Amino acid sequence: MKVLMIGPSVNAKGGIATVVKNYLHWNFHNKVNIKYISTVSDGNIIKKIFESMISIPQIALYLSINKVDIVHIHMASRGSYARKSRIVKLSKLFKKKVILHLHGAEFQVFYEKECSVKKQAAIRNTFNKVDKIIVLSEQWKEFIATLTTREITTLYNSVPLNEINSANGGEDILITFLGRLSERKGIYDLIEAAKELVIEFPNLKFMLGGDGEIEKVKNLLTQYSLNDNVKLLGWIEEHKKNSILRNTYIYILPSYNEGMPMSILEAMSYGIPVISTFAGGIPSVIKHNYNGLLVNAGDVKAIENSIRTLIKDKNKHKSFKKNSYDTIKAKFSLEKHIDKLVSIYNSL
Repeated sequence: MKVLMIGPSVNAKGGIATVVKNYLHWNFHNKVNIKYISTVSDGNIIKKIFESMISIPQIALYLSINKVDIVHIHMASRGSYARKSRIVKLSKLFKKKVILHLHGAEFQVFYEKECSVKKQAAIRNTFNKVDKIIVLSEQWKEFIATLTTREITTLYNSVPLNEINSANGGEDILITFLGRLSERKGIYDLIEAAKELVIEFPNLKFMLGGDGEIEKVKNLLTQYSLNDNVKLLGWIEEHKKNSILRNTYIYILPSYNEGMPMSILEAMSYGIPVISTFAGGIPSVIKHNYNGLLVNAGDVKAIENSIRTLIKDKNKHKSFKKNSYDTIKAKFSLEKHIDKLVSIYNSL
């Protein structure tokens, strides 16, 4: 089976690139032959527009000279939707089966609050052109089902299994956040909680990895005298991320909107207990008081209390640690994900 897969550059920042890299590195045992064409990479707006424009003739040329069975398109919202909607039309001109794989954490916000009635109709039309839609959670499935009559399949994100880390809350207690430093990701709620917690636990070390509103965060850390306890890492490469996770005691992502965050799955693959929110597909992986703790987005006091609980209750932390790892192994392993993806391909 020959699949043309389309999405962002594998060197781009973000969860979609991680998903794609996992696909491209997987051995499909000659069942699936994937050709990947990127439509955008990190950079300024001119670079992004240029790459988007040249990707269209690349895709058209590939479809015209190769026998492609399925076009698998990874899509988020806003600019990603604009690029991918054109590729859906192009693929259908070549009479190809099309899978639309929806990743954007804020797609519902984009659709309901940022799009005119005319654009909303265009989005629904795009969805109705494809043969199958993949979403990351049952919550997303319910929403997308209001926009289209096409078949929708939930396919959770997945990660390779790692070894359970040995972090035991000793001399320094590492709490890690990986993602864009922004209000949507809850970074300012985390900093407000950190301000109180470091008074009680001076050995707390918060590791913040990601791009975004770095200067604003820096200023806030200085204002709160947190520079000794909170480290801004910027966007980190794979090897450094893995090194940090091997030493992380608690992973935290207090987001307001999410799909199925790869960073949570990656943390759990090391057996790290997670504190997060009820956003998007997160409750599909984090079971409150079993493998982590869930709080309402924006509840700073609950974030504080959750961190405090996992520092003080070593038995609970140990239990969550095992349950986190077992959850990934049973439900979110890359092997199980690929098996389901191949079955989706075969269904078309």
